[in-house]
Parts: sequence; C-alpha cells; structure tokens
Amino acid sequence: MPRHIGRFIVQSELGRGGMGVVYRAEDPTLGRAVALKLLPPEVSRNFHAREQLLAEARAAAVLDHPNICTVYDVGESTDGELYLAMALYEGQTLGCRLESGRMTLADATDVAIQIAQGLTAAHAIGIVHRDIKPSNVMLTHGGLVKILDFGIARALTDPDVTGAHVLGTPRYMAPEQLDGTKDPDERADGWALGVIFYEMLTGTTPFDGPTTLALLRAICSDPPAAVASDVYDFWKVRPLVLGLLEKDRTKRLEVADFLKRVSRPETTVSEPARPRSLAVLPFHPIGDAADHDGFADGLTAEIIADLSKIRALRVTSWTSVRRYRDAAMSAPALARELDVHYVLEGSVRRAGQDLRITAHLVDATSDTEIWSGKYAGTIADVFDIQTRVAEAITNGLRVAFARESDGATPPIADAVAYDFYLRARGEIWSFTADGPARALDLIDQALATTGPNALLLATRATALWQLVNTGAASLVRLVEAASTARQALALDASSAPALRVLSLITAMRGETTAADELFGRALAAAPADPETLSSACFFYTLVGDGERGAALGRRATESDPLYALHWTGLAFALASLGRHDEAAAAARRAFDLDPHDLPTQAIAPLLMYGRGDVSAMFARLEQTPVPGHATAGGYAGLAHLTRAALAGDRQRVQQLVTPEAERFLGWGLHNALFAADIFALVGDLDRALAFLVRGAELGLGCYPLLATHSRSLAPLRNHPGFSAMLRDVEATWKSRRQ
Repeated sequence: MPRHIGRFIVQSELGRGGMGVVYRAEDPTLGRAVALKLLPPEVSRNFHAREQLLAEARAAAVLDHPNICTVYDVGESTDGELYLAMALYEGQTLGCRLESGRMTLADATDVAIQIAQGLTAAHAIGIVHRDIKPSNVMLTHGGLVKILDFGIARALTDPDVTGAHVLGTPRYMAPEQLDGTKDPDERADGWALGVIFYEMLTGTTPFDGPTTLALLRAICSDPPAAVASDVYDFWKVRPLVLGLLEKDRTKRLEVADFLKRVSRPETTVSEPARPRSLAVLPFHPIGDAADHDGFADGLTAEIIADLSKIRALRVTSWTSVRRYRDAAMSAPALARELDVHYVLEGSVRRAGQDLRITAHLVDATSDTEIWSGKYAGTIADVFDIQTRVAEAITNGLRVAFARESDGATPPIADAVAYDFYLRARGEIWSFTADGPARALDLIDQALATTGPNALLLATRATALWQLVNTGAASLVRLVEAASTARQALALDASSAPALRVLSLITAMRGETTAADELFGRALAAAPADPETLSSACFFYTLVGDGERGAALGRRATESDPLYALHWTGLAFALASLGRHDEAAAAARRAFDLDPHDLPTQAIAPLLMYGRGDVSAMFARLEQTPVPGHATAGGYAGLAHLTRAALAGDRQRVQQLVTPEAERFLGWGLHNALFAADIFALVGDLDRALAFLVRGAELGLGCYPLLATHSRSLAPLRNHPGFSAMLRDVEATWKSRRQ
C-alpha cells in the first residue's frame, strides 16, 4: 500500500474492483479525510483515456448536488497514475443493503427519488454516468443517497482502452450499451435506475440468464421477469418501472419525467420513508457583550432540544454542530458534511435586556429558502421565541410540532436565570481549565434568582464533576457534586441530567455496583441521549462488559455521529474485545471529526497503537499540536504524556509527571488504565503495575484487554506482580457474567 498519492497521506485500503483501488486518506492541506480512488494502470497508460477521463472528471467535479459524491481533486501520482479525491461518507452501499433482502415501497422510492434527483442535475449540464448500479450508490447514515464515480465510467468502458466492448456490470446496462450501435446518453442512466428500482422492490433484477450471453440476450430481447401478484409494493409503481425499462430508448421514460410522476400524490410514494433531517447551526452573536457567545450557543442548543422531541425530524445534536460556529461554508456544503436535508441559520442581537433574533430555514437540496423570521423582545420573552422558532420550522417542513404536554412549564421559568444556565452549559463542555469554575459562578447566580431547581442543580453537579474530571480540583469536590445531584433528584426523580452526572461521580469514586444501577436509571430516563450512551459505553467497558460498551458506543455514534468523543468511546470498547481494526477505524474517525478534542488526543493514539498502525498514528499527531502547557493537568497533560510515551521518551514522561499529575492519573478507572499504558510503553513497569493495582481496587474489570488484547501492556505481562493483579481483575470480569 503506498504511503502517499499526490499530496494525500494514505491510511488504509477501503476496497478494490474493476474501477480501481479506493483508499482512506488524509488531505494534509485542509486536514480532512477523503476517499482516494487510484484508477487502473491501463487508463493511466493510454493517452486518449487519460485525457478523456481528466476532462470528464473535472466536469464532474463542478457538480454540486446533495445526491452526488463531491469530487475534491483530480490528478496524477508521482508514478503517473491517475487518482480522484472524493468526499468520504459513513454508511453502506445500496448493494450491501440489498444483500439483506428487498426494501419497503417507501424506502425504495426514497432512494429512487434521490438517485433521480442527482442524475437530473448531472444530465442538465450534459454529464452522463453510464455505470449506475447498487455498488455505485451510497446510503449514508443520515438518510442521504450519494451517487459515486461520476466522470470516470466512460474512460473505463472505452474499447480502445479495455479491448472489449462491454465492461462493467451488464445486469444494469441498457440494450444500446450492450449492442454497441449507439453512444449511451442520459437515457441509459434512466434504464439503470429502472433496474435498481425493480430490484429494491422485488429482491431480484428484471433480467437473468444461466450465462452472461443469455443475460445479454434477455436484456436486449425479453420483457422484464414477471413479478408475483403478492409483491404489492411493486404493482403500485409498475408503470413507472416499466417506463424506465423500455428497450427503445426513444420511448423510454426520462429521468426528469420519472421524478415528476413519482412525486405526484396519487402515487402515494412522494414522501421519503426516513425522517426529514435538519441541522440547527450555531446562531451568530451580534453585539458587544462579553458573555454574548454563551447565550447564543445556549439558545441554539435549546432550539435543538425542542426540535429533537419531534419524531418526524432527525435533528443533528448540539455537540456535532457547535464546531461549525465559525465555519465559512455555504448551507449546501454544510448540509453535505452534516448529512442533512435542511439547515437552520440565524443570528442573535442583544443589547442589555433587548433581543432580536433572525432565522432562515434552507432546503440544502436546492439551496432555496423555505422560511425566514424575525423576532424582537426581551430576555423575558426567550422561551416564547424558542417555541415560535420551532413551530415555524415544523410548519415549513410540514411536520407536526407539539411540546410534551400542552402548557408545559419551561424547566427554568425565570428568563434571567435561564440566560445564566445557557452560558454555563457552554463553559462546562469547553473542557478548558477554568470553564467549569465560570460555569459554577453562573449557575449559582441562576439559583439565587430561582431558588431550588432540578435542572440548575443537575448542571451545577455536572460543573463540579467536570472540575475534577479536568484535573482542576481534587476528589473532595465529588462529595459536593454528589450532594448537589441528589438535591436535583429530590426535586425530580426522573431528571436525566442528574442521573447521568451522579452515575459519573459514583463511577469515578470506584463504587461500580451503585454506578451500574444509576447508569441503568439514566439510560431508562434518556435512552437516546448520546452523552448518556457515550458515558455508559466507557463505564461498562472499564468494568468488563465490552460487548455492552460497544453496543452503547455504537448507539451514541448513530445518535450523534459527528462528535469525536463518542467515536473514541466506541474505539475503546472495540479494542477491549480485541477488534483492533474496527477500533483503529473508529479512533481515526474521532481524529477526522475533531483533531483538537482533548480526550480524543489523549486516548485515541493508544487505540491506534493497539492495531500496530504506528506510522499513520504519528502522521496524525505531527499535524495536530496539543493546546496548553505540557505540564498542564487534566486531558491536556494526559495528551502530552501519551505522545511522549508512544515516542518511547521515558525521560520526557518523567518530566511531565508532576506530583499533581500523578494524583490526577490515579482518579477513576479510565485514568488508572491509561496511566498504566503510558508507563508500560516507556518501560517503567513498577509504576505501570501500581496504577493497574489502583484500577483493580476501583473495580477495573476489562480482563481480556489486560490479559491479551492490549499491545501497550505487553511488556508488563512478565512482571512478577502482574498475575496477582490480573486475578483480581478477572474476578470482577467473571462476576459480571454470572
């Protein structure tokens, strides 16, 4: 596998086939992950094919449509081989999906409509695909369909290049492509769409034969295979499918006409089966108040929370959208990256107690504005404004909006206190050394205004826990944090934020049985909350239930696919099960999403090392400096230690481990385990064992990881004291399986 292709750093192979080899790679200039397709040598060596491909690929790169894979670059490697750099999407191909059987009418029609939308956009500027097939259609996790490989099919099906008149997948080729008498045009793409639509609904293709020759004859001469009368979904759209499969292309239903007809209400298939997807981008603050950013961020988060209650909408979480606060990208570009259909943009102007909020809802498919609104009022009107914005969005998308109960009281009724709360949220999750302390001050001001309030108390407990978690305070503050969380639960026994933070506090103190019960209650109170899922993923992995940890981590990444820490948690769970390839892939995904996330910088490199992916790991680390001083506590200090340990620099590790840092490394199960990794890597085996013994005392139970799967701990397994420690960990691990 090459290390570099052009300016791109190759990381792993994703697949290979007749169209070439596809690698996962990184663009060091822009710091983003790409899918890099290295084309077959016969294309690179043929002058006519090279020029044709470069011309078509550059034309395809102009395509800017949500249903077409974005082409970033076209070029040549130092060996003279042609490559395409394309957007990298999370999901599966339609071919993989069809391996599990046919699809419902709603799902199949949704996919067909999106394929047709992409094709229509390409045909409008004279670009024909020529190789539409299930393996060239990507179904992303967010419900968007992406057509792959625009701009390269013609060069790879040219008989002057291949020596053959048929290359590719004949099962999806139109008759005129097979007989070679006519140059394929956009109607050939329509035929392929018809074959795919037929296959999605029936589970098989419309033409078949025992040999390739028999298959070609059936495509050119036979009618489509009869469909059983009990396949009701097919019969509802049969005229449209057969219109696309007309052998005479002059009579064939064109893709643009298919779109018009399939969208008619009488076809009953115009609505996509998947929930409509929306990203609420961070509202842009306007004004000179020093604390204004926190208010704008909090307002955004609360609108997201309101909209997330609507089943007909899939709303991207705040943790995923907050990193786009200062992104200079168009709405369609952001939608492609966030994998959504709609984008809400807005601004907040604040002067004293006066507010002015402007919002715009954009359909990213067409880059058209669906709705816009302006709201003026005071801080006291903020709850009403949030509701009006949410109602306007749902009206614009034609989905039903309702609060959990009519006339529901906001969790914080006082507008001034609510302002403090919104700003405190941003401080807590900033992961800065002084952010939690500022959050405490804000929450205390809010509580002075409202008196006891469940949400405010849970937030205060979270700030106290975060003080300890980031190394800014000692374990003593956990007593106050736990007491505050219980006060919140006394006011609201089902408070998900209070249950989550009490779970984290109890786990950090090593009370794993109680933490297990609390996490169960937290998950029951908020079964789809990604922060709860991710926290539970780490906990259950550490106490020895890696299978449950991996399942929870997977749910967290599905619920909030663009937050780095969720992928880091999933990577850790997979590594604990010895699934190092999957763990390394998840760790790389975390780096791709947010290379500056401190927990990811501290933990993910160790997980990549577990696979032996050393060169790729160091390439990542060299491009991403750790913010903060090397002797800083918390995750910044841990990230510096991880890098020094992976470089084998024992002297540097010893310099970085101040007495304060060593105390921090002994707090909680995860710190103890990762500290052991660090010291084992530099040969300080006594110190590494001491941390594992501390972990065992706190309830560490990931026995397979310690006994076999951890590459970092390999030098420690011959230490005289390792076996005794491992027996304690094994006992904890076995107790969870009884």
